[in-house]
Amino acid sequence: MKQYGLTTLSLPSGTEALLTRDFLAPREVVFDVLTQPEQVRRWRSGPPEWSMSQCESFLDVGDAYRYVWEGPDGTMMSVRGVYQEIEAPSRLVTTERFDNAWYPGETRTVVDLAEQGQTTSMWYSVTFATQMARDLAIESGFAEGMRESFDRLAARLDAPLLTRFHEAPVATIPLAIPRDQIQHVMGPGLDELMATLEAQGIASAGPWYAHHFAMYPDTFDFEIGVPLIAPITPSGRVRRGIRRPFRVARMVHCGGYEGLSAAWELLGQWIATEGLRPTEDVWEVYAAGPDTSDDPAQWRTELYRPLIG
Repeated sequence: MKQYGLTTLSLPSGTEALLTRDFLAPREVVFDVLTQPEQVRRWRSGPPEWSMSQCESFLDVGDAYRYVWEGPDGTMMSVRGVYQEIEAPSRLVTTERFDNAWYPGETRTVVDLAEQGQTTSMWYSVTFATQMARDLAIESGFAEGMRESFDRLAARLDAPLLTRFHEAPVATIPLAIPRDQIQHVMGPGLDELMATLEAQGIASAGPWYAHHFAMYPDTFDFEIGVPLIAPITPSGRVRRGIRRPFRVARMVHCGGYEGLSAAWELLGQWIATEGLRPTEDVWEVYAAGPDTSDDPAQWRTELYRPLIG
């Protein structure tokens, strides 16, 4: 086993190279960045000063993909393969063959993703045609190149991107209050939510959130909630609900809550640039905050804006 930054390389068999890496993001988001062509162009951009000039990908079993890179001196490099298995957002299996390979044969790549708390673990297994082919790839910088790619992938997870909310049971408390009362109601509301979950023996399936139905100058009309592994029985102010699946624009704000307005403005600009149509409601998911660290620099708030169409 050998460490390359935050990526670990092991050799489970004579022909396999296994790369493992943890990402601070939901599994659905990691899968989307792994597979969306506009994201693949950015994180799998190739060696330093290279860029991916073509990314032809149709995410369906049996369909083909092809990537073409171009170096600073005009040198071209290309790879092609086929999607063999797709189990979004947990598993992806592809073949891969470079058009001008420096090692013989075709490879088979199996990517498995598992979510634990707020971290997604990735197992990226590449099986080569022969042990000689695997060893040639490793000697030529395979692991270091993938480490650089995974670093870029990690950076993309906080940037604006398209993803989806998946259906999940939720527990919520609806609130409609003057804006200056927000600090007085959030804490007690969250305490009531968590106490109800504990009393009923139901675990959360992710961090708590605030879902604002619309943004008004003087008032907040919203609900605080938490996704669950099983439905809850309504109690007191706590309601049972379902978060429906829909497409969203997402980005992550790192830092204190005073920076949220600027972060929302940045996400709104990206949505407009992409020609997307947002709904009126917004979601803030508090992945890390005052309950996890006294240092605001460590706080992470996930911003989600549902989209029309």
